[in-house]
Amino acid sequence: MTLSHTIAVDERLALGGQMTKDELRELAAAGFKSIIDLRTGDEPEPPMNREEEAEEARHLGLIYHNLPVQGNDIKPGQVDRYAALLGELTAPIYVHCQKGQRAAAVSMLHLAAVHGWSGEEALKKADELGCPLSPAIRQSVRNYIAEQTDVG
Repeated sequence: MTLSHTIAVDERLALGGQMTKDELRELAAAGFKSIIDLRTGDEPEPPMNREEEAEEARHLGLIYHNLPVQGNDIKPGQVDRYAALLGELTAPIYVHCQKGQRAAAVSMLHLAAVHGWSGEEALKKADELGCPLSPAIRQSVRNYIAEQTDVG
């Protein structure tokens, strides 16, 4: 695929940034079945807004779900809903936001919950996969996991 910045987490899950219509068609042709779009309604200059992407995805036979997530303010309920969607949606699943950072962060938070990872372990996995995480997002991952560990 020529999708820019696509990262395969495993055979069920790939992460990346927002797509053009041509890239969405390529995603469908590559066998993807579902999309989780983490963009909010105020993303700057997307190639397709959420409504256009949902319409095009459905036209191509893909299942589309929007789960709006702010990068520096990921909520436990959002990670829980993400985990539920991974279980409900037909794989393979493409998860994206604008540039791929939130997709990577939410995925690492989910994996941390599943595997009992610390923030550093989750970030190490992100690095191993080649996930692009800014310093602010990296700190958000650390803080989130520390807060969840304190609560649990």
